[in-house]
Amino acid sequence: MKEKYCELLFGFDCGSIAETQSEQAIKAFKSFIAAQKKLDGELNITGVSFNHRIQFVYDNRPIKKITAKDYRFDMSDGRGECHMLDAVSMLMDNVGERLSNTPEEERPSQVVVIVTMFGRDNASKKCTHDRLKEMIALQRDVYKWKFILATDYTINMEKLGIDPDDTIVIKRDSDDMFGPAYKTINEMVTDIRNNM
Repeated sequence: MKEKYCELLFGFDCGSIAETQSEQAIKAFKSFIAAQKKLDGELNITGVSFNHRIQFVYDNRPIKKITAKDYRFDMSDGRGECHMLDAVSMLMDNVGERLSNTPEEERPSQVVVIVTMFGRDNASKKCTHDRLKEMIALQRDVYKWKFILATDYTINMEKLGIDPDDTIVIKRDSDDMFGPAYKTINEMVTDIRNNM
């Protein structure tokens, strides 16, 4: 494992976020990226956004190469569809396969998975809650991946086996639903990276 090298995996639910909330999301994400850029060590990001489709946003991109033009979220088209199970399982499978084909000395010493979702998964066709829960348990218990869930619907935490201490509740009716959540995510990721 490469010391002080962390990879963040993002799964971001855009299916029920109003167009007017996209600026909040981008602002919170920018603040998070800016804060993480200041820390020592190497950090790469791989992420997907999902609504009625699943789209890779970054693919193992060094955080130092993320620029202003990279901040975008394909917000809701009004369907309210959530493909979280399919998107996050695909993300974990793709990264897991890439890492297994990477020489051990080049692998990150820590992988952190951050899932931001709203409501409940209602459109996944390939993965189930039980399957993703098993995948999370394997990666967490065997490979020591860390998982952070930001959601407005706490049953998601139980269905995925995410610890309450690793879950951030997003208040949908808040004036700034993303700022406080991503401030907490930043604190959690900072703590993980400082203790690698």
